[in-house]
Amino acid sequence: MLEVKNISVRFGGLMALNDASFQVGRGTVHALIGPNGAGKTTMFNVISGVQRPDAGRILVGGADITKLPLHRRASCGMARTFQNIRLFSGMNVIENVMCGMHPTLFANPVLSILGIGKGRAEERRCHGRCLEILALVGLADVAYSPVTALSYGHQRRVEIARALASDPALLLLDEPAAGMNPSETRDLARLLVTLRQGGLTLVVVEHDLHFVMKLSDKITVLNFGRVLADGAPLAVRNDPRVIDAYLGSSAASMKESA
Repeated sequence: MLEVKNISVRFGGLMALNDASFQVGRGTVHALIGPNGAGKTTMFNVISGVQRPDAGRILVGGADITKLPLHRRASCGMARTFQNIRLFSGMNVIENVMCGMHPTLFANPVLSILGIGKGRAEERRCHGRCLEILALVGLADVAYSPVTALSYGHQRRVEIARALASDPALLLLDEPAAGMNPSETRDLARLLVTLRQGGLTLVVVEHDLHFVMKLSDKITVLNFGRVLADGAPLAVRNDPRVIDAYLGSSAASMKESA
């Protein structure tokens, strides 16, 4: 589904990514982990089109999208959420989700604004689809509530719903469990499993190692911009290089709780 081939990014004298490569299988959950400064965010920015690499290629479904501008990557079936929630505070829940549908709109934007002709039919289609997505993420009952009235965990779900509104095949999640309490984190894990079962491919950057180990089909570990390990969660958890470079006592605690 996603191929990252020999990606390098340099910021002045800093090598943020150094010949990094990995592959993400279709319909899987693939986690990207590593210590602070390992290059995870830079890699996400390269994949999503925010950052142009100095070397290497990004392929989605076999198509080279390395030079494709950010605004055109949604049409390739890619969507992304961010570490910091970016919702429109003046809108209700469903209006926020509908903002994510712009890559799939067919009608003339002017007709949509005026609510006439094809624009009115398009608005009804978008509204119905967004209600379906909100039901999927468990927020149908708050569709018309102000987004600011929702809990932090539910606002995270709204952001995921908005990303789903573009009908992606590949969803990039930047620390989706950040700031969540244990109950919200468990609920999020169940939602992501449901999305994977529906055929969606997920790439997740996350610091909650228990969350990652239980959810992921495969894990790539970055360290100083290089791929240190790449494989199944159990293999990564037991890799001495990963333990030495990143996991440390966290790895030991995971072994005890496994």
